[in-house]
Amino acid sequence: MRRRRHRGCYDLQQHAEHSGKPAKHPVTGAEGKEPNLEFYVRTTLEEPVTFEATRYTPNLGVLGRTYKARAKAIAHALEEKYADAVRATGMDVTWPLGLGQYTIRGDALKPVVAAVTVEVDGESIELGPDCFEAEAGTWRITEKQVLPRVIEPSFGVDRILYALWEHAYEKGEKNGEPYTVMHLSKHVAPVQVAVLPLTGKDGMPEAARLIEDGLRGLGVETDFALSGNIGRRYARQDEVGTPYCVTIDDKTSSDGRVTVRDRDSTDQERVQIADLPRYLQEHFAL
Repeated sequence: MRRRRHRGCYDLQQHAEHSGKPAKHPVTGAEGKEPNLEFYVRTTLEEPVTFEATRYTPNLGVLGRTYKARAKAIAHALEEKYADAVRATGMDVTWPLGLGQYTIRGDALKPVVAAVTVEVDGESIELGPDCFEAEAGTWRITEKQVLPRVIEPSFGVDRILYALWEHAYEKGEKNGEPYTVMHLSKHVAPVQVAVLPLTGKDGMPEAARLIEDGLRGLGVETDFALSGNIGRRYARQDEVGTPYCVTIDDKTSSDGRVTVRDRDSTDQERVQIADLPRYLQEHFAL
C-alpha cells in the first residue's frame, strides 16, 4: 500500500503566505507578504515566558525631523532592542510576523526617561528621551499564533479507508504457510458473521441457511460459504476481516449448538442456537 508523507503545516503555510498582502521590510525594503492570519490559531503557552526588558516606541515625528532619511532605520533599531529581549527567551521573532505572533503583557511597568544608544550601519547614535517613549519592567509571553499541523486540508473517505486498512492489516505465517488477517473493528467490518456448514450433507447447509436468515433479520451483515474445507474458509474470512464465524457441524442437530470462532484470538466456543443473537450482541458491545 502506498504510504503518505507527513506534510506538517506545509499546506496551510502555503495558503497563508500566498493569500496574504504584499509588504516590504521596514528597513531593508525586502519584498514579501504579510501572512493571512485567518489560517493561524492563537494557543496558550503551558507556562508563561517571563523576561525583563525596556520597550521603546519611536517618536517618528522627532526622528524624521532630526535624522531625515535615516529615521526609519533608527526607529527599527529602537524596536529591535525589545525584540532582542524576546529572542533571548528562545522565542522566534522574524519578519513578517515578528512580535505580532505573541501576546505579551507587562507587569508594574515604569516609564524610562533616559538617553539610549542604538547601532545603525555600524554607527552608534545616542537618542534623547524626546525621540521615543519607553517603559521598563517584567513582561510575560502568554500566547502564540501557530499554524495547525494537519494531515491535509482536504480529507476524503478514501484516505480514512486507507488508514483503517493499513492499521488492521497483518501478514504472517500459520503452519508454515503465508497467512493474512484483517483486524477490522467489529463495527466497520463489511461482513460481521460468516455462517459455515461443516459439510454439504446431513442437512447442515439447510440449518446454516435458517440461522443466517435469522441473523439477517436482526440486522447482522452475514456471509454464507460452503466451498472448501473449514480451515480454508476460516482463512478466507480472516483475510476480509470477518470478526466471527458460526459453524454448523454434525452435532448441531442433536445438541442444538453451533461453534462460534473469534477472528483475533481464534478461540472457539459452543453456543446454543437460541442464545446466539444475545451472545453476538454482547460481544459486539465490547
